[in-house]
Amino acid sequence: MKSPSMTAELDARTASPAEVRRPDPVDRWPAGRLPLVLTATVMFVVGCVGAGDPSPWRDEAATIVAAGRPLPSLFRLLGNLDAVHGAYYLLMHPVVSVFGTNEVVVRMPAVLASAATAAGVTALGRRLTDPVAGLTAGLAYAGAPMVTRYAQEARGYAMVCGMAVLSTWLVLNALEGRGRRPLFAYGLSLVVLGLLNVFSLLILAPHALLVWNKRLAVQWTVTVGSAVAVLSPLLWLAYRQKDQVAWIMPPTGRDVLVLGTSLAGSALMSPLVALLATAGLWRASRLRAVVLPWLVVPPAILLTVSLIHPCYTFRYVILCLPAVALAVGAGIRRIPLWPRVLVVVALIALSIPAHVELRRQDSRMEDLTAVASILRKRSLPGDGLFVMVMGHRRMLEMYPGIYRRLQDVTLAATPESTGDFIGKRAPRPVVVDRLRGLDRLWLWRSLPMPRSRANGRREVRGDWNTVRLAGGFSKADEWHVKGGTLMLYVRQPGFHQGRATPKHRRPFS
Repeated sequence: MKSPSMTAELDARTASPAEVRRPDPVDRWPAGRLPLVLTATVMFVVGCVGAGDPSPWRDEAATIVAAGRPLPSLFRLLGNLDAVHGAYYLLMHPVVSVFGTNEVVVRMPAVLASAATAAGVTALGRRLTDPVAGLTAGLAYAGAPMVTRYAQEARGYAMVCGMAVLSTWLVLNALEGRGRRPLFAYGLSLVVLGLLNVFSLLILAPHALLVWNKRLAVQWTVTVGSAVAVLSPLLWLAYRQKDQVAWIMPPTGRDVLVLGTSLAGSALMSPLVALLATAGLWRASRLRAVVLPWLVVPPAILLTVSLIHPCYTFRYVILCLPAVALAVGAGIRRIPLWPRVLVVVALIALSIPAHVELRRQDSRMEDLTAVASILRKRSLPGDGLFVMVMGHRRMLEMYPGIYRRLQDVTLAATPESTGDFIGKRAPRPVVVDRLRGLDRLWLWRSLPMPRSRANGRREVRGDWNTVRLAGGFSKADEWHVKGGTLMLYVRQPGFHQGRATPKHRRPFS
């Protein structure tokens, strides 16, 4: 009978040169829970640093408005729109109800989900390669700028990444016969994944390639069919609400380029990340079988479908970020110890500009914090507020203490009463009548989405010019902020409020 030392010596002699490694000091690290705790802690710290600095934007405003409503009102809202985010809104409802709507508070669930995902990436990397590659993969995930971007956002995309890792772990369990009823657990993970975002079910494509021509293929298909059946009411409702993504344009070559740089973290990081990922997957057949389809297939499917029916945006394929980390972690593992240190230092240095940029107040689509700050300092109680594009009303509800002291002249019914984010717009004569007695009027002109630009301009020219001229208002000041312009209009001295509306309409100013 051979001793363990003899067996190890025989394995070393028969191993191929690519598989023989010099002893690595990091190999002595424990392969238990410590690396998982370490990567989760690093991700939590990175996610917490500057979590309250970026201004909330329109999607986060939707989260705060929806989660802050009573449950009956929230369910009514989901019946009309945003059903794909319904599960996330329900998760956020107790958070908002108990802790309020502070930016750090509403983003903390995403930070915690990202920390759990970093631990999951570490465990998955260790399973597919070795403990050192798992540790480096988890740290690569924790340090990725785009991971931080969605860890510091009050949306469910960080949770999608975590569930993508968990579902991949569970499908591997099923293939290897680990655990009790592994396919049942896998099916449950798919249901949760679909509830968080229906586009995250794109993970089924790389999973299908894993089970293809395996003994488990039939059972896997039945499990997936069952999960889809459970999700069918949500899928039907999401299809009915498909107009919500009508603003998405067909993909172009630039979208593919942005996809690559976003997955890498930034344009600066792209060459090094691509080189490390290629090196990590080059001779690691088991890792490549899991990671390469995960990284390539979901974006390819969504981009292809979007050529016919546009629905591609990067956040719908954010579930690919763990795959990038796994490939990069394996690539770093292949480098000898001291050059490895230099590579890690280079990655960190290249990621710093992106991390700094993401934590700027105006790093999102709109700087709603700047708008609220100006109104807090410059507005007076009783000032009027004109909401130009009703679809942007949800952005005003981010800071209710500020906006509620203004008289909203355009609102006929509140968004909560109409079961949406918009409310009902008051007719033009009613708006003009409400201006009587007002001397100051605020206007927030937000940049419209591409496909809503024309309609938005017609609404601007129609309602605003009529109201402005009928009320005798002229522009007194304006502030340009990220995502739009805030304007203050004052009534012209000596203007007679009973005067008829001029027939000639001047262009919007």
